[in-house]
Amino acid sequence: PQKPKFYSGFKVLDEKMEGFTTGESIFLTGITKHGKTSMCMELSVRFEEQAPLWLSFEEKALDLMRKFNSKTGTFPHFFTPLRNERPDLEWIEKKIIEAKVKYNSQVVFIDHIGFVSDAERGKDDTEASRLERISRVVHSLAVKWDVLIFLLGHLTKVSPTQNPDIENIKGSSAMAQEADLTMMVWRKTKREDGKILIGNETNLSLQANRRANYVLVVCQQA
Repeated sequence: PQKPKFYSGFKVLDEKMEGFTTGESIFLTGITKHGKTSMCMELSVRFEEQAPLWLSFEEKALDLMRKFNSKTGTFPHFFTPLRNERPDLEWIEKKIIEAKVKYNSQVVFIDHIGFVSDAERGKDDTEASRLERISRVVHSLAVKWDVLIFLLGHLTKVSPTQNPDIENIKGSSAMAQEADLTMMVWRKTKREDGKILIGNETNLSLQANRRANYVLVVCQQA
C-alpha cells in the first residue's frame, strides 16, 4: 500500500517532490549562514502534525527553542532531548524509538552529521569513509523505523556568490548517494562595493533524487 504523503506548504517544492513521506532520508546542506537550519525550522513548523524530533548537537534544547521563537514569533510544537548524552548512532536510534512510542514522531532533524560519532570507525578510516558510513546507517534507521530523517551537513569552502552542487559536499559527495534526496540551500548573494550582500531569496536545489531527475526549486523566505 502507498504511504500517506504530507506537504511543506512551499507550492513549487511540493509539486516537484509530490509530497514527503516516511521511510526516507534527506541530506540537506548549504553554504554557512545561508539558511540550512532556518529552512529546517520552517519545515518543522509546517510538519507540526508529524510531531518532529530535533537532535541538535550544536545547540542546547533551550537555545534551539529560543532560535525557533526568534524566527517564527511562536514556540512551535517539536520534541528534543533535554541533554544530548552521547551523539552516536545507537543513542540516535534510541531517541527515534522513544519519540515514535511517546509522540508518534514521523519526522526527525539531525544537526549535523559532523558531530555524530561512529563506533565502527577504525584507526585507518578516513573522515570521508566515516561520514559515508554514518549517512548509510541514518538512511537505514529511516527505513527501519519508518520516519523521514533530515540529516544536515556542511559544504567545503566555496564562494558565497557561487551556486553549490553535490561535488562541494564536505567530507565525501558519496554521503548524498546514501540518501533518497539531497537538498542544497543557498541565498541569492552578490558582491557590491567590495562587500558580500546576502539577500532574502532562498534557493533550494534538489540534486540527487531517487524519484526523479535533477530539478531546481526556488523558495522565498523572509
